[in-house]
Amino acid sequence: MLKQSFVGVGAVVLVAWVLTAQNPAGPVIDSALQALGSHDLKTMQFSGSGAEFCLGQQYSSTSGWPKFNLADYTRVINFDGPASRQTAKRSQSQPMSGGCGSPVADSNQQSFIAANAPWAQKLEILLTPQGFLKYAAGHNPALVTRKVGKQAYNVVSFKEGKYTMNGYIDAKTNLLDRVETWLENPLQGDMLVEAKFSDYKDFSGLKFPAHLVQSRGGFPVLDLAITDAKANVEANLQPPAPKGGGKGGAQKKGGPGGPPAPPTTEIQKLGDGVYLLTGAYQSVAVEFKNYVAIWEASSEARAAEVIAKVRETIPNKPIRYAIFSHSHSDHTSGVGTLVAEGITIIAHRNNKPFFDSALAAPRTLLEGDKMAASGKKPKFEWVGDKKVLSDGKQVVELYLVKGNIHDNGNLMMYLPKLKILVESDVYNYTAPNDYVHPWHANFLENVERLKLDVDRVIPTHAPPMGRVVTMADVRASVKK
Repeated sequence: MLKQSFVGVGAVVLVAWVLTAQNPAGPVIDSALQALGSHDLKTMQFSGSGAEFCLGQQYSSTSGWPKFNLADYTRVINFDGPASRQTAKRSQSQPMSGGCGSPVADSNQQSFIAANAPWAQKLEILLTPQGFLKYAAGHNPALVTRKVGKQAYNVVSFKEGKYTMNGYIDAKTNLLDRVETWLENPLQGDMLVEAKFSDYKDFSGLKFPAHLVQSRGGFPVLDLAITDAKANVEANLQPPAPKGGGKGGAQKKGGPGGPPAPPTTEIQKLGDGVYLLTGAYQSVAVEFKNYVAIWEASSEARAAEVIAKVRETIPNKPIRYAIFSHSHSDHTSGVGTLVAEGITIIAHRNNKPFFDSALAAPRTLLEGDKMAASGKKPKFEWVGDKKVLSDGKQVVELYLVKGNIHDNGNLMMYLPKLKILVESDVYNYTAPNDYVHPWHANFLENVERLKLDVDRVIPTHAPPMGRVVTMADVRASVKK
């Protein structure tokens, strides 16, 4: 895998052959655009169907990201921006597993990428053959030749700020085989992003791959079968109109029509040595004789906040353990802060292959990454069906939620003295309705199987209005 740095230049040059005289990559890009019938391409549209996959919400370490069907997929690109608009019809794929809001209702999808969009958004345009070649042409590309197996490639690379992007052009056909780059990810460090192109087809003079696959972190995030592509279409791209309406100035956070104010973290004492840290993602701190264990530190900011609040409340004892309920990114992205603090992470052993791979990646792109700065290595303790933390007085029981379709390594934490059960994403409070969520029924089955005496359930995702959730709420949600 080639990962180099090159000095970038200013304005985007959309016509590749201007590089020919002064840059060895120029003739290669020129030939590749000719092979695609794209020398004079200003705009493009391609359509098809397939699937998208939700990054960081895997069912297991080997299953990949959860899948959702896409029909009537269309992307329009204006290379002068570059700017783009994408539309599709999205629906739940079966069998259903993993996170990202499953099960989802059918919906119409629309996204817009403006000319001044951040790199991570603009990247969607560059993860197409024409998008990569046209952008590379104006960004001082470098050229090396390389063999991958028996295949010879001309590898065109360019630098955009701290990001490097490489395109592998088949030396015989001049067709772009794949592109790769890396994006920062709080859990996976320098996360590999790839797009692979195959089965090129001639669409009335415009060549485009009939099969396009994008991957992030080693698993697909987009898999499309392309049925149509058109050159130089009308592409007066405008962002979608904002929902709602009304005149007037900007609203204050939390005001009418504005985004809700972020919840304030407070510490509530649940019992002797047990504290609830409120917020959109709730955490629990448990004090033992010689140390403290915390449940969930969902993001880098949240992890830092939880650590500070716990040390303020329990100042004379070290935080020894952080318990991860499961491996999904919205629950584990605070890992860098925890590792930097020397805190041992407790997680289910089914998640071990994922964490081993994610945390082994380089961490050069994350700004202010505490884990990289500390030089410390992650420390884990792996759980099977059950693990008990006890000092003879304080007792915490960790159990695997068996048969759960959200994550096959999902733990819940039981505090027997307080009859409190803490969990993540196996039960999220909702008012009773006619729909029985499969996670909720499975959660109740596990509580009954383990014969746990529970008065209160604390979901990591905070219930509305600070509601205290009981097993009666759980039974009502599954009509039992």
